[in-house]
Amino acid sequence: MAPAAACLAHWELHSQASLLAEQRRAGAHQPDFFARYRAEALGPAHAPVEAVRRFALAGAPVFAFAPDRSSIVVDVRFSSDLEVVDVPRLAVGAEVRVGRLTDAARAALDARAILELLVRADVVRTYWHLGSEVWLQREDASPGGYRAELDGTHTYFTSRRHRAPFAFAVEWAPDGEVVVTRRS
Repeated sequence: MAPAAACLAHWELHSQASLLAEQRRAGAHQPDFFARYRAEALGPAHAPVEAVRRFALAGAPVFAFAPDRSSIVVDVRFSSDLEVVDVPRLAVGAEVRVGRLTDAARAALDARAILELLVRADVVRTYWHLGSEVWLQREDASPGGYRAELDGTHTYFTSRRHRAPFAFAVEWAPDGEVVVTRRS
């Protein structure tokens, strides 16, 4: 994997700082990572998720706890429902449609911030057990669209500690449809 100095951005992700870990501390126990984030209109009963609170749309959080704290939801002003993609388990060449970003989200947040939010919120999940490092290698913004190529390593345990590399792309078309493709 490329060193941080040779890339456009470098992110370290840790399971204890994930949305899942925060939800387990705040509400009903979740046995595993979320499979999807339901889009809904956020109101006063929705508490922001601190792990990604700095990403805001019109001053409001993008991800929040459902009022009963049983799940985490995404603001309908940001996107449609979002399907989680597990990048390390995705077959090379496989493509997953994640959901659709709204015009408002793409106007309010720059493309790299949206990408980082999708990774940090584990919509584009880059690890199984402990965490991962992700390097943004290339990006291309066209009118209304975006493509990013990323490399990463994730750290996990079986009978011992492992680090496994992967590479993937995240892109969205002018209509906001987000697609993740495993590159290697």
